[in-house]
Amino acid sequence: MDNIGVFKAAVPSAVTLKRVTVIYADNGRGKSTLSALLRACGAADAQALQARKTIGATSNQTVQLRFQTSSGGSTISFDGNAWSAAADNLHVFNQEFVER
Repeated sequence: MDNIGVFKAAVPSAVTLKRVTVIYADNGRGKSTLSALLRACGAADAQALQARKTIGATSNQTVQLRFQTSSGGSTISFDGNAWSAAADNLHVFNQEFVER
C-alpha cells in the first residue's frame, strides 16, 4: 500500500484473514482507511480509494493484495487509476456499510 491515507509506503508482512476478522486499534491508526481500501477492492471502486490519497503525496497510489483461493492464489492491484479486478467475495461491514 502506498499513499493511501496514513499508509505511506506500507509493506506489511502477510496477514491471513479468516472468514470473519475483527480489526481494532487506537484512533488514527488506519482502521477506517483499511476497511475502505478492502471495500473498494471488493467493488473495484477506484474513486473511493482516490478520495483517500495521503495528504501531500506526490506519487501515485498503489496497492497489491494477495488472495488465496481454492484454485491457488491471485493478486489484485490498484495503480492509482483502476483496479485490475474486483474481489467479488470480499465483504466489509464497516460504518459505510451501516450508512448504506
